[in-house]
Amino acid sequence: MFSYRSIIKKALKTSWRYKYLWFFGLFATLINPGGEYQILNKIIKDGFSGNFGSDWKMLASTGIFSLQAMSNMLGLMKANPISALMTVIAIVLLLCLIAFVLWLAISSQGAIVSKTQKIEEGKNQDKPDFRADLNQGAKAFWPILGFNAFLKIGINIAFFLVSLPVILMVTNSIAFSIIYVILFLLFIPVAISLSLIAKYAIGFSVIKKKGFFDSLKKSWKLFHENWVISLEMAIALFSLNILASFAILLVILIFPMPLFFVCLALGKVTIALIVVLLAILFMIVSGSFLTTFQISAWTDLFLRLNNGSAVSKLDRLFTKKHKK
Repeated sequence: MFSYRSIIKKALKTSWRYKYLWFFGLFATLINPGGEYQILNKIIKDGFSGNFGSDWKMLASTGIFSLQAMSNMLGLMKANPISALMTVIAIVLLLCLIAFVLWLAISSQGAIVSKTQKIEEGKNQDKPDFRADLNQGAKAFWPILGFNAFLKIGINIAFFLVSLPVILMVTNSIAFSIIYVILFLLFIPVAISLSLIAKYAIGFSVIKKKGFFDSLKKSWKLFHENWVISLEMAIALFSLNILASFAILLVILIFPMPLFFVCLALGKVTIALIVVLLAILFMIVSGSFLTTFQISAWTDLFLRLNNGSAVSKLDRLFTKKHKK
């Protein structure tokens, strides 16, 4: 019988039993940290402040794409060719490192999906297939990269459309303020829907071996037919994410934080730094586990939806009432 509890329990069991998946979870977190929690947090933080495109503004503020930066580089090449060459080599190496981390992050998403499928189908449950899972995820690198780009671009376009009333707003215009609030409230389900469609598209790409556009088409159909289940699952995982975040914060406040101040008071600076590093490591490992758990849970739901073995909680409640 289908239940969200069984999906969550199995995802927790998978994430705890196969701890090597935390490595994948660590890098997958770089692409979409916190899932819907991160999306909602960004929507609320940037939306109510009207701070559209904050990430791009922050990148632009560095001046890396400015004409002045190019001029400085050309001047350095003329004045000191060796230093300029070393700078170019450093930039190329940095870009290669970024490209490798991006490849690993994208492939890690697919790796967790692949392993979850194997467990669900009873294949290789006892073997840590690190290389096989990573290779499986890497095979779908371009489609998964496309789905993540689709999600980012889609959310930013929707956010831009919502922000138009603010951009065009006349000072103290009540009408535009009301329009903005209404559009902003409508934007939240649109952003969440795009996130869920991207998740299902990754499932079709990795598990069903579909291409980019075919996966998007099928994921939209799957979401359209099961939007109630999808939103119920999103709410359940969002709630668990909130609880887990509070639990992690509580652990840090109870243990490392007091110990850190005690060490500083006693002049044990080295021990205090070790305590800080251990706290940071704890947060990183916890985040990796949560990402692994969420991807595993969504993959399990994807498999059940494709098998037609999932019924929403609301449907079950209405069915019971109808029978009575």
